[in-house]
Amino acid sequence: MRSKPTGGGGRFSKKVKNMKNFNRACVVAIVFILMVVSSALATAADTGCAATLSPDLKLHVPVINAAGTFVSADLVYTPTSDGTVWFEVTDTVLTTQGSCNNAAAVSQSGTDFFLIIPNVIFNGASYWLVFQYVPTTDGTIMFEFIDGGAASPGFNFHTYGGTVFATAVGADGTVYLGGNFTQVSEATTGGGVPIDSVTGQVAANFPPVGGQAGQTVSAVAPDGSGGWYIGGMFTQAGGVARNNLAHILPDGTVDPGWAPNVPNGDAVSALVVNGGTVYVGGHFTTIGGQARNNLAAVDAVTGAVTSWDP
Repeated sequence: MRSKPTGGGGRFSKKVKNMKNFNRACVVAIVFILMVVSSALATAADTGCAATLSPDLKLHVPVINAAGTFVSADLVYTPTSDGTVWFEVTDTVLTTQGSCNNAAAVSQSGTDFFLIIPNVIFNGASYWLVFQYVPTTDGTIMFEFIDGGAASPGFNFHTYGGTVFATAVGADGTVYLGGNFTQVSEATTGGGVPIDSVTGQVAANFPPVGGQAGQTVSAVAPDGSGGWYIGGMFTQAGGVARNNLAHILPDGTVDPGWAPNVPNGDAVSALVVNGGTVYVGGHFTTIGGQARNNLAAVDAVTGAVTSWDP
């Protein structure tokens, strides 16, 4: 836990870091963004998707998807003494998704939380920014800027038929979206699809996930090799029978040997990859035929359930 930054360094610069891969865990993803702040929570009207950064470095984000709860937030640049760029959350307001299909989003990797803003207007130009939540000793809500760049004029995508519940970024920058949507831009996708992080274009090869209306991808984690582990409530991926868990290979096919199924009627809501193990959280009592209560660990290669049973 770090102390709140004080003094020095008024310049708007960044400390270069390697951005961590991340995935959503629905139980905890909204905790920090809804912490107690100075003003009471209220309900705001939909004001569009684009965030704005003023010349005095006040950041307004009109819509943030925090695990299906939508909030707007105001953040203010806080000077540091080491050249890092920190922003403090000064206000949060409950809002709705409205017509915003590519809102800013909260994601999680292990115990780390990230705020991804795909479109920030600053001095008339558009940028994408990524922040990491930093715990403090005084209860303030702080984010450190870790990555960003100019947004491509061609970056434009929209989801239809539902909501995005999960995002993750692969090693090559590809973004995987999971949710209960059925279409991204002009492509019929089902509830899970990788997109290009620069152009927003849907990947050429991917297995549509679903089987029937209402099926959802609610958790995703990159496998470190260009593929993805996905979880949620679904019965097939790319035409291959899979119950609520699947491994998508780098070539866009479903891993034929990885099938630690979670029974129909149950659900997976969190995935974390650590070395050769995939940790699974959700609402279930069995996985891969083994008794487990809501938490399990499976082999990342074989899909076999390990002895880990907290």
